[in-house]
Amino acid sequence: AQQMEAITELKLTVDKLSQQVEHKQAEIGTQVTNVAQQSVFIQSLQAKLLEAEATRRALHNAVQELKGNIRVFCRMRPPPEGDAVALSAAENQLSLAHNAETYNFSFDKVFKPDATQDKLFEEVDGLVQSALDGYKVCIFAYGQTGSGKTHTMQGGRDPQTWGLIPRSLSKILRESELMRKDGWEWTLRSSF
Repeated sequence: AQQMEAITELKLTVDKLSQQVEHKQAEIGTQVTNVAQQSVFIQSLQAKLLEAEATRRALHNAVQELKGNIRVFCRMRPPPEGDAVALSAAENQLSLAHNAETYNFSFDKVFKPDATQDKLFEEVDGLVQSALDGYKVCIFAYGQTGSGKTHTMQGGRDPQTWGLIPRSLSKILRESELMRKDGWEWTLRSSF
């Protein structure tokens, strides 16, 4: 009688454990389905992210093309102390007074003598982004000796006085690290 009672008790325990195992297997099946659904959702989000990045790149490049693939800027130097000022500037025009005549010159942008290095970089920042997006970009300075080309391109040692080259390199290195975290791989080469 005791053996039958023990067998009945074991049978009840086995049945209870079997139900618990079935319940856990059902839970695992549900979780596997949820994981699969989440994986599909993550993949769709990643695809949308890639698509959005491609759209951003295309729109950014379109904006750069609308601004003009070739742009000519003029940066005015402050006149030497005591000299008469023969130049006046507007947003995109420079006027030179000589004798009794005035000569007007048009540019995409004219930077007045008080323009900071930061203001100049704001104007070419989009081109640096285009380079990061894989487009070929060239920025150069032209002018006579002593006109400020080196100051514009290289600037000083203090980050506030950096020129276009160190600011561009800083942005490229900073952005490439951020993009590396998103899975981009980079090989950087430069020359100047």
